[in-house]
Amino acid sequence: MQQNADYWSWYIGAGALSESDYSFPSGHTTSAVEVATALFLCFKSDKKKIAWLFPCVALCTMGSRVYLMVHYATDVLGGLLVGVIAAVLGYLLMKLVMKSKGLEKVDAAKLFKKVPGKVGFACIGVAVLGIFLYAFIPSLSEGGADTQRCAYVGDYKCYNAAKVDDEKYPPIDGKEYCKIHWKALSGVKE
Repeated sequence: MQQNADYWSWYIGAGALSESDYSFPSGHTTSAVEVATALFLCFKSDKKKIAWLFPCVALCTMGSRVYLMVHYATDVLGGLLVGVIAAVLGYLLMKLVMKSKGLEKVDAAKLFKKVPGKVGFACIGVAVLGIFLYAFIPSLSEGGADTQRCAYVGDYKCYNAAKVDDEKYPPIDGKEYCKIHWKALSGVKE
């Protein structure tokens, strides 16, 4: 659908290119539905009422993808289908693995008792902080602090690494852009 510029030109104006690489199915929806379905199945088997919270969060995620105009409703429905199938298969596989006798030989309680509580919390905190820094600080995740950034400054400032010295993505008006903005500004169709 994105190859037909006349059909979706209004969509570009609404900010649809502010995220990279749109896809079918919606990855956000697939992930949210998969986690929500798996948690729902686990908590529902224990007859806990909180189980109904997880599908509500997944529905909010689905709605946000369409509301923010980063996916069509069909992308979201595809993500719903893939997420539910993956979660149910994962849940059934987990039930099958839990029935096996090999897990009885592993005593996780002994393993975790050897780690003092404060050290465990510190390790988890450092891991979460490291993941956050890597994911949200572009200079850590994309080429380092000296990397030339995309020159796009429109509705937002793009911090993606620019395609420098790349024959496929030559400079536009002497400025280097990331792959997404280079395609949008040059009018190249794939």
